Amino acid sequence: MMQSRDMRIVRSLSLAICFVLSVSGVLYAQKNDRLNEPEWVDSVYNSLSLDQKIGQLFMIRAHSDKGASHIQDVSRQIRQYHVGGLCFFQGTPEKQAALTNQYQRQSDVPLMVAMDAEWGLSMRLKESAPGFPRQLTLGAVQDNQWIYEMGREIGRELRAIGAHINFAPVVDINNNPDNPVINDRSFGENRYQVAAKAIYYHRGLASARVMACAKHFPGHGDTDTDSHYDLPVISHPTSRLDSLEFFPFKALIEDDVPSIMIAHLHVPSLDSRPNRPTTLSKKVVTGILREQWNYNGLIFTDALEMQGVLKFFKPGEVELEAFKAGNDVLLLPQDIDAAFSRVKKALASGEISERQLEDRVKRILRAKFRLYLDKGTQVDLDSIRPFLDRNEPKAIASSLYEHAITLVKKENDLLPVRDKDRLVSIAVGENGKNAFQYMLERYGVSRFSQLGYEFGPSELDRLMKQLQPGDIPVISLHNMNRSRKRNYGLTQSVIELIATLRDQGNPPAVLVFGSPYSLAKLSFVTDLVACYEDDEKMQEAAAQAVCGGIPFQGRLPVTASDKIRFNQGYLIQDLGILHFGYPEQEGLNSDTLALIYELADEMIRRRAAPGGQMVVARNGRVVVDETFGFFTYRKQHRVQKDDIYDLASLTKILSGTASIMRLHSADRVDISSPLSRYIDELRNSNKRSIKLRDLMAHRAGLVGWIPFYTHTIEAKRRRRPELKEEYYHDFPSQDYAIPVAENLYLRSDYRDSIWEEILLSEVDSNPDYSYSDLGFYMISELVRRVGGREIDTFFTEEIASPLGLGNIGYNPLENGIDKSRIAPSEEDRYYRLQTLQGYVHDMGAAMWGGVSGHAGLFSNAMDVTALMQCFLNKGIYNEKQLFDADIVDRFTRRHPASSRRGIGFDMKELDGEKTLNMAEEASPSTFGHLGFTGTAAWADPEADLVFVFLANRTYPSMKNNLFSKDNFRPRFQSIVYRSIKDKR
Repeated sequence: MMQSRDMRIVRSLSLAICFVLSVSGVLYAQKNDRLNEPEWVDSVYNSLSLDQKIGQLFMIRAHSDKGASHIQDVSRQIRQYHVGGLCFFQGTPEKQAALTNQYQRQSDVPLMVAMDAEWGLSMRLKESAPGFPRQLTLGAVQDNQWIYEMGREIGRELRAIGAHINFAPVVDINNNPDNPVINDRSFGENRYQVAAKAIYYHRGLASARVMACAKHFPGHGDTDTDSHYDLPVISHPTSRLDSLEFFPFKALIEDDVPSIMIAHLHVPSLDSRPNRPTTLSKKVVTGILREQWNYNGLIFTDALEMQGVLKFFKPGEVELEAFKAGNDVLLLPQDIDAAFSRVKKALASGEISERQLEDRVKRILRAKFRLYLDKGTQVDLDSIRPFLDRNEPKAIASSLYEHAITLVKKENDLLPVRDKDRLVSIAVGENGKNAFQYMLERYGVSRFSQLGYEFGPSELDRLMKQLQPGDIPVISLHNMNRSRKRNYGLTQSVIELIATLRDQGNPPAVLVFGSPYSLAKLSFVTDLVACYEDDEKMQEAAAQAVCGGIPFQGRLPVTASDKIRFNQGYLIQDLGILHFGYPEQEGLNSDTLALIYELADEMIRRRAAPGGQMVVARNGRVVVDETFGFFTYRKQHRVQKDDIYDLASLTKILSGTASIMRLHSADRVDISSPLSRYIDELRNSNKRSIKLRDLMAHRAGLVGWIPFYTHTIEAKRRRRPELKEEYYHDFPSQDYAIPVAENLYLRSDYRDSIWEEILLSEVDSNPDYSYSDLGFYMISELVRRVGGREIDTFFTEEIASPLGLGNIGYNPLENGIDKSRIAPSEEDRYYRLQTLQGYVHDMGAAMWGGVSGHAGLFSNAMDVTALMQCFLNKGIYNEKQLFDADIVDRFTRRHPASSRRGIGFDMKELDGEKTLNMAEEASPSTFGHLGFTGTAAWADPEADLVFVFLANRTYPSMKNNLFSKDNFRPRFQSIVYRSIKDKR
């Protein structure tokens, strides 16, 4: 029996996991309480001939990538020997399912179908099925609920293709770095962690009605021999085995794991007979599992075609010895003809009894019943590809990789890198940009190199010359191997590169996309990250951790050296910036989100707008980052993610309001005060009593807008207007210094005329809500006077730069943005008489110098999303507290007299008699703004959701109102909300 102390530990572990899963509403589906199980088992058993009973013992090999002769041979074995199951190997999901249907129809008794799917279907179906992290990577994950989710998803995929058994989890404790067969298939070296993670995996499979199989008993972790090719010897005494190797198996038995696989090992302390594999040992199979531990589940042999058993026993004898040892399922006999014949002969001679046969076969039939094979075995072939192509498995895999990344050393605190301009990425083992570097690029990193593992002094010298003092080299090691004998792929060139960088003042951070055991070769590195695998999703996750998008939260599952030990790893929080992933990671349904493409096609086809960008972030994760169409209907420039749009009135919240919030947080402005407190000339005007709060909520009684430009043109009846020469020149000078369009400069003093006209404009003595741009001209003037800088400079220095935003700002052409990246906003035929591209569309803002509180900002959708996320984060982003939390709350709360407006921010209209300004599904607390050119930015605190859409619907003419008339922005936004509602 189990020792009492271990029994208590196992039970405590199991009960704790039971509690966690029950709280989560998880049902353990493997246990089945259907009352007719005994009747079904007895009925089927009694209907079988002796040959059919013997056949149930065998599970044979099947492939879906082999030809007709293989298929015929499998069919022959099913018909001739009545085999009980199939174990599938390489092929494709669709072909395997089709063959499974065929084989099931040929069998008198439903076949159990098994696979090695330790890291998902891709373990065998490599090119066409979802994959998940290896178990050693999972060993670094601290939140085991994700392992449960993985198990459930793998189970669902197995069921979808007609498989019922997963030969997983591997519960071997890998404490031998040279293990050639287990290694990264193990959860690690710690018995408690291996047991806990295996239980979560097993329960996930069970919830999908898939049988888990704990392997490889009694423990294959501490050997450097592969039992596929030889018989490994485990020399440990029983006391060591009982305290370490046995522990995870005991835990899983306590948790009712439905099956266990026996390894081909020679363990003298358990069975001293020479060259006796544990698979063929009654002392191990029956003596320990059945008699000592009272295990009643199904027992599988490991593959009986392996040299671990065949080296010392012949086909036929192997299967008989395995049966006599107590195994239920004889897996993959090398010669089923010999095996079947030998077992049948032993029955006839009395060497084995029919009672033994009945016991094994009924246990197999009970397993089939509990797998619901009595309810039908045919798979819907048409549903397989859509099911496997869902984003759910990708989302789960990405989340697991994110949780596994381990910051092993941080002597120089290089990570995460805060200043992306200082980050220099050097990918070793690559000859071009990989997923890691492409993700770094999304965070603004622009300096990349690639190297092979062998390079000379000249290449090293070239790299060193590219570095400046203060630069942070990030070396990522790719395409490694897992063999210590081959040095894991590391070369002296790479070691010298790291050492040279360290010694010359640019110590690198090193990321190892390979075996954590290889860290022993890199113990001299000051900042070291274990990434475990070179999967693209791991590369993307690691890049986000390097840039501060996600935290470092993994811990080493094994010891690599005296300096790099089990459980080592620093928990480092992210920088509070946007990160990237799949919609399903944040509870959105990709199938529903796909409707945005149909709507975008409609928008373009109906010429409501030629193209645009859309970004959606939930819980700080970007789950939609899409572009649609072109800059113009001529389709010459397809919209890219870094292209820039005229934001129009989004400027009111992103710059005008944000600047006031920034000044308010610094106690330099109070929105309860009259505007005249900050702008002297208002004190003797009709605007002297207007409070800043009312001005920003559009309740100050101001005129909606003033067409300042009309004073500077000659209107011509049925002809193009002409610009008055006294106001414009086609080249800049001291007197004509305001660029309003390409090669068109307004008189420098005309801004004073605009300001004067604003000061003299009328004010309604009984103000109600009336949307007005004029107040935000005043905002820009207030910022200049109180903030000491023009609003464009204030915005860049106080808001954009601290947040790390490089694509948002005023007058993009003056600030180095290439014209080809800027969407044209209109073919102006009424004022500037040219295509507007890189110059603000709003006429007044252009005459104000392109810089105002109401219009003038240009950006891509991602930078807008980041700033909206800052508001949603109560003023915090990129580790910067830009605005006090109470200030954010105050500004994003409705003005007391308004059903719609906050302070600067637009909000959801609550008056049912008025037009709704956003998606109906948005919560009442949603805040943001719309822009005349076709832009929208909304943040919903209740859904933790940011929605940004940018378009140039004003091209070629602002008179085209289809975009607004047909509510494209609310309809896009509505799809996003429905994707949350439709989450499966």
